[in-house]
Amino acid sequence: MGHLSRRTANARARSSPHRQGLSIRFAATRRRIEDGDREVPERRQIARGDGSADLCRTDERGHAVGAVEADDRRRDEVRAVDRQREGFTAASRARLGEAGSYWHGVVDGERRAVGRSQAAIGRSNDHARFCLAVGDTTDDTLDEANETIAVTLSSPVNSTLGTNTTHTYTITDNDPVPTLSINDVPVTEGDSGITSATFTVGLSTASGRTVTVSYATANGTATSASGDYAALSTTTLTFNPGEISKTVTVQVNGDTTGEGDETFFVNLSGATNATIADGQGQGTILNDDVFPTKLVITSINGGTTPTVGTGFSVTVEAQDPGGTPRNVAASTAITLSLKPGTGTGTLGGTLTGSIPANSSSVTISGVTYSKAETGVVITATDGSLTAADSTPFAVNNPVPTTTSLSQTSAARGGEAFTLAVNGSNFVAASVVRFNGSDRVTTFVSATQLTAAIPASDLTTFGDFPITVFNPAPGGGESNAQTLSVRRGTSTSVSCSPAQVTQGGSTSCTATVTDISGAGASAPAGTATFSNLAGGNFTPANCTLSSPSANSSSCSVTYNATVGGSQTIKATYTASATHADSSGIFILDVLATTNNFQATLEGQSFGSSAWTAGQLDNWAEGQSIPVRVRLSGGAPSGPQTIDVNFDYKKNATAGLQDLFTFTTSSGVTFGTAPFLKINGTNDVWTYEFTVNMTGSTGTV
Repeated sequence: MGHLSRRTANARARSSPHRQGLSIRFAATRRRIEDGDREVPERRQIARGDGSADLCRTDERGHAVGAVEADDRRRDEVRAVDRQREGFTAASRARLGEAGSYWHGVVDGERRAVGRSQAAIGRSNDHARFCLAVGDTTDDTLDEANETIAVTLSSPVNSTLGTNTTHTYTITDNDPVPTLSINDVPVTEGDSGITSATFTVGLSTASGRTVTVSYATANGTATSASGDYAALSTTTLTFNPGEISKTVTVQVNGDTTGEGDETFFVNLSGATNATIADGQGQGTILNDDVFPTKLVITSINGGTTPTVGTGFSVTVEAQDPGGTPRNVAASTAITLSLKPGTGTGTLGGTLTGSIPANSSSVTISGVTYSKAETGVVITATDGSLTAADSTPFAVNNPVPTTTSLSQTSAARGGEAFTLAVNGSNFVAASVVRFNGSDRVTTFVSATQLTAAIPASDLTTFGDFPITVFNPAPGGGESNAQTLSVRRGTSTSVSCSPAQVTQGGSTSCTATVTDISGAGASAPAGTATFSNLAGGNFTPANCTLSSPSANSSSCSVTYNATVGGSQTIKATYTASATHADSSGIFILDVLATTNNFQATLEGQSFGSSAWTAGQLDNWAEGQSIPVRVRLSGGAPSGPQTIDVNFDYKKNATAGLQDLFTFTTSSGVTFGTAPFLKINGTNDVWTYEFTVNMTGSTGTV
């Protein structure tokens, strides 16, 4: 519906004394908001030139009646003849006073002769009024912009135009804006590929304006992140004037996951030239998949027999009652266990895994079994699906590999010894073989075995293979290492001087002797020196020379960089005729200090190493070597030393006495040691004074 607003167009002329007639031409045009708009006004409206209701009216048929006022005392009314084009009606003829006249008009942009070209306006009046009518309009519900009609006066005869020559009429649209809505769409998911869910966005009625609205998808129980559907970001949908329906398509991804129906949404927002009545469309993805009901173990180690101690894989699959693989809707935790009564070993390693959501299987790697045997069965469970037992399978022993021996030679005629064999793939049932014969074997680890080598294996010169055998199932014999039976040797080490000051050096000699008896000869080869406590050798090895009967020797220089007892070791490397051997020497290195220092040290039974700690393994009546080690250079005067000992450690025994006091080079007694007995106290004291003539020394 609409109404007209108006501006008055006046033609005003002053008459001459001769009261001659006047005439005016007019043109009427209609202005539209949009090109091509042929809308007509929605109600008969009478547009009055001066706004007075009694001048303009309609007849019984609803046609416009025009009126002209000749002057304030005289008014002639005439019936108007309608001339209508798309809702615009112009008064086409008017009898004005005594002079008949017709008007020119412009209707919808065309100039038309709607009567005579002049309108005579009396002879004695000084102004005229006329009216135009917009008649026979079409009432519609189309929302559109306001429209205007302009009436323009021109070409006055015997008169002049006033300042206001154009009258504009506005047709105000008052139809409500249309509403937008979107429907709900169900779609069957499918097992693969893409299925389209097509939503319809509709206007409640056509609009004369351009309507826009934004849409975007949103997750419900279906999510784009999990691949249920392809999300749509915010997008603008446009309705041109007259359009009432548009579609939005969302792609739904097929799968074989057994799950319930899922939903997602298409939401409308931000409408222009319309309001949103129903702004959410629900998409329902209808599940057409069969749910899994059971677990099945489909593979053990990919079809290859597992071996003891080596990780293997187990593949578990979710299936429907007919045995078809089916995806699980959510991550499903799987636990593996050894079925009771099917094996005596231990199932270990990695025993858990998960079937991912929207998948049907998982492969659990790193499963281990501790024993080689047949008839092993693994059970897979998850807590909801029917548990699965594997087909019985065997676990084999691996084929072992050897890499080294703890010693590569032994002396002919020597005593029995324990041989360590290093390698891989050893099992509890592995056996070490000497020259093809089993020997008593101890399993240490998967990388080490020890074997008892009896003296009977050492009676003949030669090179003998050492192998490892793993029993069935699987298993087999390893590669061989060589143990050589050679002439026996012994290695002794000596250093001269046997006591040095820290920072000093000494010459250390290795002597290797053939101890095989008849036919003994001086060994040839090299001796290698080492020291775990510090210091260095120049060089670290030497070639045996200077043979004497059944012995040979060589020497190196040892540089003492730290103080304390140093263990010097020399190792003879076996040759083609002689077995290897080694020996040690305890070198006494007197530590140096910046200030005078006295340290009480002693030796454990059977050891030549001096230590400030506990002394072990001495028996009653034995003499214990004890010393006071002095360092720090010559002090300003004699130093008094007290050595305390427990004369009666308990009720029956203690240290009997200290005796045989001697000094090393660089130290002299100022006062000889004398015993101080402290009354009834069981701790006795020897006291003496010393003078330092060197940087280190001992008492």
